[in-house]
Amino acid sequence: MRAGEPGTVVLWLRQVTLEALALKKRYRILAAGILLMACAAMLGPSRAEGAAQDVTQGVAQDDVAIMVDDTAMAVRGRIVDGRTMVPAAAFAGELGGELRSKLGGELGMDVKEDIHGGKVEIGRGDRTISFDLGNSAVLCGDHQVWVAPGAMVIDGVAYVPLRFLGENLGFRVGWDGGARTVHLSSVVENSIKIATVKDIEETEDLTLNMQYPEIKGLENKDAEAEFNDYFRKVALRCRESGQKNARDFAEWKSESDPRQVKMEEYLDYRIAYNRNDIISVVLTQYEYTGGAHGMTYQTSYTMDLKTGKVYSLSDLFGAGADYVAAISGHVKKGFADKEPDLPLLTPFEAIGIQQDFYIKDESVVIYFQLYEYTPYAAGIQEFPVAFASLQSILAPRFEALIP
Repeated sequence: MRAGEPGTVVLWLRQVTLEALALKKRYRILAAGILLMACAAMLGPSRAEGAAQDVTQGVAQDDVAIMVDDTAMAVRGRIVDGRTMVPAAAFAGELGGELRSKLGGELGMDVKEDIHGGKVEIGRGDRTISFDLGNSAVLCGDHQVWVAPGAMVIDGVAYVPLRFLGENLGFRVGWDGGARTVHLSSVVENSIKIATVKDIEETEDLTLNMQYPEIKGLENKDAEAEFNDYFRKVALRCRESGQKNARDFAEWKSESDPRQVKMEEYLDYRIAYNRNDIISVVLTQYEYTGGAHGMTYQTSYTMDLKTGKVYSLSDLFGAGADYVAAISGHVKKGFADKEPDLPLLTPFEAIGIQQDFYIKDESVVIYFQLYEYTPYAAGIQEFPVAFASLQSILAPRFEALIP
């Protein structure tokens, strides 16, 4: 994400406990107690059924231009809590009309809007995103996700989050801070299907809510089976961890314990990259064991759909390339740019040889777990490094990812 771009915060915990993950470059320090209260209020029944509440009051009147494949949309965006929002109806007119004709119908979208009923549904091809106006919960096909802010009514018009919409309907989304312009560029994604496997269980001592991907449609069926086995094993480890925590807590807790807490285990995923026969999947686990706050862990898999190879960071670079030094310089600058607001628990010197990473757009994203370098409240720290800045040392397979 470029400096000055509206930040994105992915809300990802259901019911009364929610971990806020700062997944974009803008950094926010949020106290755990404030998180819990805010998310409980957001996900709870905060409004009556029927028409969504109009949030005109207090909404910033920022004027943001929107370009789709170098064609300007007639509507302008508004920034709400760091996220560019656009009228949902604009996609029916603009993308279904002039732009659809221009690009041979490939950008055609279908919009169904019911403000009184509090619903907006936007589809493109075989994908559908269903928004609940005034609520952070969003259904992307069969995948339940949370976005803050979600779709809302402003001046009697239904608005939806532009970046979230674009990235989930096959666009690359860019931000030009100087021109205050959002660029949506259509991309050719891999011809595969991604289903969501759900494992949900509620007992006296455990709340278990897991969603993980299942890839379908690969020509290499051995690779397909192997990839899906990785995801299943992550989910199994999460389930076993949650069950163990629940058993341990059940033995310890007192019948008179006034807190009446229960253990929680959540697993969710996002597809960070799905092009050029490469897919990069990020899985996030949240675990609560009865303390002051839970813990979030992130893992990722970047895989070649043709060969079945699961890439490590070193695979992205040519033999003998000093990629550790090259990437570490970018990360060190990234940490420095966040100072003094972001205190480091330990000085950063260099990334690991097989540092955690995933691919996003034309960048490799380096990330660090909670407490690895920064306090808990800072969230998981991520640093995108453009492939173009590493071009001289990239392996040929990944040079193709540079536009």
